[in-house]
Amino acid sequence: MPNAFDSMMIKRLSFEYEREVRLVHWRTGELHDALANFSWNEEKMRFDDLIEDSRPIPPGMALMCDVDAMIECVIVSPFAPPWYAAMIERMRDRFGYGFPVGHSRLLAAPPVIP
Repeated sequence: MPNAFDSMMIKRLSFEYEREVRLVHWRTGELHDALANFSWNEEKMRFDDLIEDSRPIPPGMALMCDVDAMIECVIVSPFAPPWYAAMIERMRDRFGYGFPVGHSRLLAAPPVIP
């Protein structure tokens, strides 16, 4: 049975090259102790028996960080529409960042060896 962290922490091997870092903040203890009855599943490397929290999820948290230091580049999905990369570049420029924007080669044909 999946738990709350699965969708945030599981990554497909085809995207392993991204070497991304994920920061997850889970505010526990405010009227809800999700870990009250937890058990660590060593085989699956995750918590089991977490207590669901039905409260609405707040929209997020603002954190101070240097985005240009954190983002090496943005790779646009091979399934994205043609205008998508240009939109990302405009947003990057509007907010004053300098990281490059590229296209995924995940679906590209392999090189031909003579």
